[in-house]
Amino acid sequence: MRFTLTGAAPAVHVAAWETTGDPAAVIAAARGGALRWDGLPGFAGAAWFTRRRDLHPVRRDGDAVPAPEGAAAARIVELVWWERPAGHTATGAVDRAVASGALPDGRAVRVQGGLQHLQGIVTPSGAGEFTLGEDGGVTLVLLGESEDAAAALAYLMTAAEETVRFVPGFVGGAFLLAEDGTRLTEVIRWASPEAFRAATADEGFRSALGRASAYVKVDGGVYTTRAVHPAPARPSAG
Repeated sequence: MRFTLTGAAPAVHVAAWETTGDPAAVIAAARGGALRWDGLPGFAGAAWFTRRRDLHPVRRDGDAVPAPEGAAAARIVELVWWERPAGHTATGAVDRAVASGALPDGRAVRVQGGLQHLQGIVTPSGAGEFTLGEDGGVTLVLLGESEDAAAALAYLMTAAEETVRFVPGFVGGAFLLAEDGTRLTEVIRWASPEAFRAATADEGFRSALGRASAYVKVDGGVYTTRAVHPAPARPSAG
């Protein structure tokens, strides 16, 4: 399945979970629970990712970004896209799966979560849209915290527009900011693991990531798309 990211769905529920169990079980429960969104106005799509252990973001000096606390556990990231904020954007499918007892106690713990808003999309051509799918690509996800996350995100967007979009294998990036201005999310899609590895050798890309650490506390990882649930096609008017 595939899900196209566009500016038409600017509200995004972002959640990161750690689990010591099988992440596939968590995602299966979440994906099943997401079916309830199909009939809700404004639902655009959802995607679930698991962190890879063989790929890591790098700093400008070439060293790997230190793994976040809890890295020994499996990390799941959930993104749920809405055309407009509403009461049902407060929680995600993984939240409900855990709360309902679908998973054993302690199997999954949320480490980050909340509603954020799309600030922009960058593609190789500049602007537009890009697609998340269950294919051979990988996704760099940066979850950041800062007293001025808006300034940090503006830097990341500028770096993407001026440098990163020209790196071979770059598919697209989405940039999200929480309402309180203290949290941000950067979602960068790469065509393949090999493309991301090559990008880490690019001085411009490495510099962009390295300088970001001066603006924001970053919890970054490279992820595989495990499931995508696009909104069902709506009947055309008339």
